Amino acid sequence: MTFSFVHVSDPHLPLPGLVAPWRLLNKRLLGVLSWHVRKKQVHRARVLEAISADIRACGADHVAVTGDLTNVSLECEFRRARSWLESLGARSCVTVIPGNHDTYVKLPWSKGLALWQDFLTGAPDPAAREVPVQSTEGFPFIRRRGPVAFVGLSSALPMPLATPAAGLLGAQQLARLQEALARLRTEGLFRAVLVHHGPDPRLSPRKALLDAESFLDVLRAEGAELVLHGHLHQASMMEVDGKDGAVPVIGVPSASALAHRGRPHARYHLCRLSGAVGSWDLSVDVREFDPATGGVRPFTRHHWRWQDRCLVHRA
Repeated sequence: MTFSFVHVSDPHLPLPGLVAPWRLLNKRLLGVLSWHVRKKQVHRARVLEAISADIRACGADHVAVTGDLTNVSLECEFRRARSWLESLGARSCVTVIPGNHDTYVKLPWSKGLALWQDFLTGAPDPAAREVPVQSTEGFPFIRRRGPVAFVGLSSALPMPLATPAAGLLGAQQLARLQEALARLRTEGLFRAVLVHHGPDPRLSPRKALLDAESFLDVLRAEGAELVLHGHLHQASMMEVDGKDGAVPVIGVPSASALAHRGRPHARYHLCRLSGAVGSWDLSVDVREFDPATGGVRPFTRHHWRWQDRCLVHRA
């Protein structure tokens, strides 16, 4: 039996035409200026709609969205993003985590991530009922779907101007993650960790996951089968050490962008998982926006194979 899931990220839905001036008396002013001067020429509604339509047409069992649905964390942006999430599939079949633009400034939970609570539900063990994440202490949350456990992290915090796009998981969340990964291993599930900021310690502190090394320590201690992230609007692929061997870390570009500054057109990944517990096969089809047709085309395919939870093949 094959279980399929989509990984998509950074849609940056368009800002509303008018923003109340009093909402810009903070860091948002810079974000709104950046949108109107540059970003709205890159992140296009027609591109996102083409990607979204292709996702709906592929018929995947689940969709994982790794953050940056908004631009400056306005309540109206969260409401618009909720409608977009609903367009991708049933609420039980779509999972979202926040990105740094979704926590651009400090705001009440009820006016931000609570508006996505139907897509932010999880259960600590398989016998428990899934409940919505109610605060940052609710991360990571776990959604068990078929053979996969989606483990949703939040690396998103309101950050100072010195490190405006950086992320941080924090010691408490990492401790909860280590416990969750150990428990899910005993359940025989394929552990797919969702995080907005990829764990690449080589990045500038302005954009990096500031505690990437601590995150990698957790993976070394308990392992995972896959880490999925967004954030950089670049295609990226690396492997990090895990308890049973290498762990693939896959970054997907923005779902709404036209190619610019060396970054590709919008893409998403269609993943198909098959095989028995610990001996999995994973194929990832990369699909890309085609500006010539306005549709979406196949770009490339990657493949991984595990035996006894150890990654033994990649192509």
